[in-house]
Amino acid sequence: MCSSDLNFQDARQAATTEARALTTMSRSSLGLPAPLRDDLSHQLVCYGRDVIAYDWTATREGNGSGSPFVSATADRIAQTLARAASTRAVQDAVMSSLIDGSSALSESRAQRLSTAQRLPALFWLMIVVGTALVVSLSAILMAGEYRYLQYLVTGGSALIIAFTIILIGALDRPYSNQSPLPLVEPVAMHESVASAIAFAPDPAVDRPCP
Repeated sequence: MCSSDLNFQDARQAATTEARALTTMSRSSLGLPAPLRDDLSHQLVCYGRDVIAYDWTATREGNGSGSPFVSATADRIAQTLARAASTRAVQDAVMSSLIDGSSALSESRAQRLSTAQRLPALFWLMIVVGTALVVSLSAILMAGEYRYLQYLVTGGSALIIAFTIILIGALDRPYSNQSPLPLVEPVAMHESVASAIAFAPDPAVDRPCP
C-alpha cells in the first residue's frame, strides 16, 4: 500500500513539475528574437493543450506510453530550440534556461506517464489468494469459540482486507474517474497554458494547434 501511495503522490508532483517547466520556458522564450519567440510560445501552448486533451485520456486508460500528439509537439519544441541555439542573437543565459526547462518538461512527463501504469495481474492474484487464506485461517482458528466471536474476528478480518484492497486499487489509479479518491487533474497545466498566452507579446500564440 505504501508503494501505491507513493505512486499517487508522484503523479501529483510530476503533473505540477511539468506545468511549472512549461511556465518557465514560456517566460524564457521572451528573450528570443521575435520569430523564434512566437514559434516557441505557440508550441508550448499547444504542448499544454495536447497534454490536457490527449495525454490525460491516455493516462486514465492506464496507457504509460502517452499520446503521440504530445510527443510530436515535444519534437517541434526541440527543433525550435535547436534553431535558437544556432542563432547568435540569443543570449547564453536565455538558451541555458530554455534547455533546462525542456529537460524538466521531458523528465516530468516521463514520470507522470510512469505513474499511469497499473500494478501487474500477478500482484492482484497474490492479494486474492492471500485474502482467502487469511479469512479461511481465521474461520478455522475461531471454530471452537462462541459463534458471535467467530463472526466478529472472521468478518472483521475480511472487512479490513477488503478496505485495504479498495484503497490500493484507488491509489494505483490516480487519473481514473472510477477512483474514490480525489483525481490528479491537469489543473496546473490549465493555469500554465493560460499564463503562457497572457504573457506572450504576440496574441497569435492562441491560434489553433496543428
